Amino acid sequence: MPERLAIPAWSTPALPLSAWADAFTERGYPAAIEAETSEDAQLRIPTLGLKAFATIENGQAVALDFTFVGDLNALPTLDAVASALGWELYDESDDDD
Repeated sequence: MPERLAIPAWSTPALPLSAWADAFTERGYPAAIEAETSEDAQLRIPTLGLKAFATIENGQAVALDFTFVGDLNALPTLDAVASALGWELYDESDDDD
């Protein structure tokens, strides 16, 4: 399953997970946050077939591991959101399939 790891660029601070949800929602893709613990949460964007597991430190998202539930059609939108927030994406897909 395709995956992307999102982390802040070196000059970008961590952000609340709600900043990611708002950025997707502003682009017409409603997002929902499901808190699991004080250190973990999920961000779901069902219209894009995306979900992300977020690592939370001091109330801020410090990394998001995005999984594409469908195909990679959501990648341009994910790229645009990450770029707008000053975060970088890294391909974490398992190519051993």
